[in-house]
Amino acid sequence: MQYRARRILSESQITVEIAGTRRSVWLLDVSETGMKIALAGSLPPGTPLKVEAARISLAAVVRWSDERAVGVELDRGLSTGEVAELSGLAWAV
Repeated sequence: MQYRARRILSESQITVEIAGTRRSVWLLDVSETGMKIALAGSLPPGTPLKVEAARISLAAVVRWSDERAVGVELDRGLSTGEVAELSGLAWAV
């Protein structure tokens, strides 16, 4: 059985940059290794992007997408505090 990081629901807004274009999007869930982002239209797997929040800036790559959302894998793992901040649960850390 393959390990899958625990997803935490989020209703935070983040900024993504794809091919030089920046846009504000909703973060739907976050884990220590990736995110699900509300983004209309599909992006091909392997598409690089940058994810930015208040104190976090990370490179990521698209792993899957559909007409409503995109799943990305981060270039590095998030700390517990970063996951909490992105999910809106920073008070819990």
